[in-house]
Amino acid sequence: MRKIKPKTLIKLILPIFIFVIGLLVYVGYAEYKHTKDEAIRQASANVNLAKEYLEQHFSSAEAHLLLLERLWQYSGDTDHLIAAAQEMVDNQPKFLEVGVLVKGSFYATGGFQIVDAEEGVRQRPWFNADAAPGETYITPIYWSSSTEQWSVALVRVITVEGDHDARLILEVDADSLYENLSLLKTLNSGYVYAVEAQTGRIVMHPDPSRVGTPSVSVTPAMLQTIQDGHRSGYIGSYQYDGQLKFSVYDITPSYDWIVLSGTSVADLIKRTLSLGAVSAGLVGMIAILVLVGYVTYRINLDGRHLNDVSTPSELTAHLLDMVNDLVTCNGITLLIHDAYNQEYESADGTIVITEKQVVVALKGELQRIRLVSPHEQAGFEHEIVQYQPCIRIPLTQKNQLIGLLYVHNVRFFFPLFAGIVQNYAQSALNHVMLSQRIQSKDAMTGLMNKVYLREQINHQLCRGSDCYYLAMIDIDDFKRINDTHGHLFGDQVILSIAGVLKDSFDQQSVVSRYGGEEFAVLLTVPNEQAVVQKLERLRKTIASTLIANGTKRCCITVSIGVAKVAENVEISIARADRVLYRAKAQGKNQLVYFRPELYAELSLMTQVEV
Repeated sequence: MRKIKPKTLIKLILPIFIFVIGLLVYVGYAEYKHTKDEAIRQASANVNLAKEYLEQHFSSAEAHLLLLERLWQYSGDTDHLIAAAQEMVDNQPKFLEVGVLVKGSFYATGGFQIVDAEEGVRQRPWFNADAAPGETYITPIYWSSSTEQWSVALVRVITVEGDHDARLILEVDADSLYENLSLLKTLNSGYVYAVEAQTGRIVMHPDPSRVGTPSVSVTPAMLQTIQDGHRSGYIGSYQYDGQLKFSVYDITPSYDWIVLSGTSVADLIKRTLSLGAVSAGLVGMIAILVLVGYVTYRINLDGRHLNDVSTPSELTAHLLDMVNDLVTCNGITLLIHDAYNQEYESADGTIVITEKQVVVALKGELQRIRLVSPHEQAGFEHEIVQYQPCIRIPLTQKNQLIGLLYVHNVRFFFPLFAGIVQNYAQSALNHVMLSQRIQSKDAMTGLMNKVYLREQINHQLCRGSDCYYLAMIDIDDFKRINDTHGHLFGDQVILSIAGVLKDSFDQQSVVSRYGGEEFAVLLTVPNEQAVVQKLERLRKTIASTLIANGTKRCCITVSIGVAKVAENVEISIARADRVLYRAKAQGKNQLVYFRPELYAELSLMTQVEV
């Protein structure tokens, strides 16, 4: 057998080196392409969620504007209108100013008034001479000289006596639009912003100094393309502040804003390099390089599905699929932060850990991915992973711990792959939490809604909590108030009661609008005497509150039924509801407490002596 000569091996070095370099280039390109596709999908999901939020935001503002129009039609009195508008502005921080232009004079909240100034008002950015009666339109972004903030305004054209056109103007704080959208990210450095389709100026941006300035990404040529009918799509590349960027865009159907989300090419490259760090260090090991390329491809493939989840249980299931593609394990546990109950809970509710337990046990390791052996685990972790080695992956948002992901019975630790899982899981968890936050609020009052209340009652029942009480609160004679003073005044009553409820309870209480003129509060107090005293103070506070709107004045009372949370959600609500009706039947403006130990039947109630 002839031996292979060294020179033969030397001749092979260059071809092998070229082959390895070529393979590295191909894997890098594939990883870059997969990462970019993922970024586009993530950006599209962010745009859709932002559009949904903005539509809800402006629908709420338009509803307030229509309420003011109904008040005007009912009274025709400018003073009454401005008084109601002032109440609206005081209760809604997102509204900066409300004004009315009628018969050449302009009146606004804050005591602002210009008489016989129609020509001057016509120069205001919210004035549109071509708008027809009954039309509502949104203005371009402008700097408000009266509030000294960037604003957009909703304007409603109405007809007054003498066939004059009047205009109701509701000025909205542009900076407030971004507050609930700051969690939406594309990869690491991307964000959501919005541009006017007519002017190309920025109306929503994480950097307040950019608001009102021309957009770099939406060029005049791009605006023309949008006007020609391309109302959604992809902006391939543009330069801003020395960086090459790309964005996904879509047009809001109601007010022609271009909502965009994207990131920089540098962010893509950084993510790609993080995905391929192991392969770059193992240039000569072709087999390992192919393995890394395949694994990263599978992670990207699984990661795409995380952007489509909407519930914690779906997120847990998809994360389990992703982890099983990476390592051999006995399962995963995802603990999600519950700010209301100050705890971390699994999606199925079987594991609940308090914030204090997590902070005390993990101390300075809250932000660190770690392979944790059984003897290093905190007390609560033994219950989760059953004394098996595990990977602990913290999920954060703005350095705040929003979740913990445990991968059970793993003996080998790959920081690269764990970091990739962390990035995808954090983004998906932020998306789920923001979606649930939007779905849990009552649009009119800003209180929590019935669905969220029932979830929290069930949560406390599952935990076996023994100090929670449910109060059902109903406005007395609300139909008479509507019939006497009109539905707009009735809406003002509902908003006023909602404000009193917000001020009367702490963050550990769930204050909700149950429906119509009925409210509900889930609160924790030591005993029956404490809950009766607290709710009696609330009842007396409401009874002493005068609600006024011009010449309309009304003192409001409420009836309250309260029961201890027990057995199940339906029974707890039924008990509180039945004693609420007993309070109504016994003369209203009183509190009735359900005492299960004294009566065998649900229908047998007694009034609390207070």
